[in-house]
Amino acid sequence: MKEFLVFLVLSLCSVLTSTAVLAHTTSDGFIALDIEGQALSGQYDVALQDLEVIIGLDQNQDGKITWGELTAHQSEIFSYLVGHLELRNGDEACAIMPIDLQVSELSGGAFASVIFETSCDAKPISKLLVRYSGMFDEDAQHRGLLSIFFRDKTESAVFSKSSQTFEYDLASRNASTKITQFITEGISHIFRGIDHMLFLVALVLPAVYVSRGKRYHPQEKLTDVVLSALKVVTAFTVAHTITLCLTSFSVISPPPLRVVEVLVALTILLTAINNLRPLVSHNFWLVGFCFGLIHGVGYASVLNDLGLSGWSLAKPLIGFNLGVELAQIMIIGLFLPLAFALRRTNFYYFVFLIGGSTITAGLAGLWMYEQISGNFVLFF
Repeated sequence: MKEFLVFLVLSLCSVLTSTAVLAHTTSDGFIALDIEGQALSGQYDVALQDLEVIIGLDQNQDGKITWGELTAHQSEIFSYLVGHLELRNGDEACAIMPIDLQVSELSGGAFASVIFETSCDAKPISKLLVRYSGMFDEDAQHRGLLSIFFRDKTESAVFSKSSQTFEYDLASRNASTKITQFITEGISHIFRGIDHMLFLVALVLPAVYVSRGKRYHPQEKLTDVVLSALKVVTAFTVAHTITLCLTSFSVISPPPLRVVEVLVALTILLTAINNLRPLVSHNFWLVGFCFGLIHGVGYASVLNDLGLSGWSLAKPLIGFNLGVELAQIMIIGLFLPLAFALRRTNFYYFVFLIGGSTITAGLAGLWMYEQISGNFVLFF
């Protein structure tokens, strides 16, 4: 039994301390293609942190990438694009010709944007094949997010290590994209964005207790625990779905990304503090709802980076949201039985509730400081 408790403590510490790295780490490539008759042009956005891994941009090793350092490696960046993106019009290969290099700010941070044109033997684009290999060899979790703009319709797809090809028949408007790709993306977003996952766990940490005054007392029935957690998680789900939809369809305009990140970190900090000293115990689902409104804007940034609008968002939005919910169910389903079994022990109270909430509060405060100051304490 003692060895088991030590194992759980080490596991918890491992998850929480690794959060500092994973909360800010993302590896995405964005491909936008514009089709007009025989002309096919596009833009490829690759994160500067990814280029640092692949090419090594930071020549003076000062932890910052300047415009001069970026342009000094322009030919290498262009070669990387040509070597990892293949476009075909039917059986004919389309030559990719990079023409400009810019810098863009997306949800994952600073990106190098390569503007390119193509040559497809002067034939009208009919059946387009896109193959993207990205940096899957360096990072198996890397994703490529594709948007194709053709007349009044936009198609989108997600590339992964196991799915690197997309086909689009322009005549029939038939695309190989499946909603399961976006379900997988929603699940991946939760497990890759550890801040959201940590917040979800922090929400349900006290679910195995009933608060009387400023003290916790163990719940007697598992059904009461499940009901308590479901109220909070359901309220959180409904709220983030509302703002996810409103933001994605441009009904509301989200604040700048850095502001959103600060607010998300603040929700985590306040939740952790409330776990340590229960100021809000009754109708805690209202807290989950209010905080869910903020997290929904954070989720929307993933879809907004695809450049989609209107009903082109329907399939990605539904699939992504389903994936988020499935991930939440998996986390809660794994955590609650363990929490209920240990609820009467000092181990759960001091290690999970007090220790976990303290570390969570500290990390949330660190994330807030980083976003506000722009100074990253840890290397991500």
